[in-house]
Amino acid sequence: MWTASFRTEPPSSGEATERHFESPVATTSSWLWVILEHEEGARWYACFRQGRIAHCKAIASADSRNFFVISGGVWYCVDAETQELRSSSGDSEFFDVIVIPGTSFVALADLTSLIIAEPRAILWRTPRIAWDGVRLVSASPTEVLGVAGTGHGPNDDREFRVDLVNRTITGGYAKDFTRR
Repeated sequence: MWTASFRTEPPSSGEATERHFESPVATTSSWLWVILEHEEGARWYACFRQGRIAHCKAIASADSRNFFVISGGVWYCVDAETQELRSSSGDSEFFDVIVIPGTSFVALADLTSLIIAEPRAILWRTPRIAWDGVRLVSASPTEVLGVAGTGHGPNDDREFRVDLVNRTITGGYAKDFTRR
């Protein structure tokens, strides 16, 4: 089983294998370092080019092998075993990721919607459910719960539920957008 954690600075030269991953939308010269370690002692460092969002980082893995990493708003999925990039996307600015238990999927959040992804691709995206930020709270094999932000403060935020089976949304600001 593999684990991953952030590192505040690059490893010393020769300490372990290092792999660098970039996305065409990663616009900064900043890098985010992650150490991947196997329970039997193998380890290596992954370095991800960051996007435009300062201090935005997250890690999640549904299978303890494929790790989804958000680096400054760009998400990457790397295979810890092969040290290869499985997928990457910067078509949105991603802020959060959560594992969907019992599946190989994760839920990603950007400013306005929830995205369901597997290691190789985005599977589907909700319509807009927030004005200014989606926070993921919890997930089960059949639903994801979160908070839809407005940018006007927590008193205006609304909870939402996404039914993963029927792909329906309850709460959030989805209804506000269908009336316009």
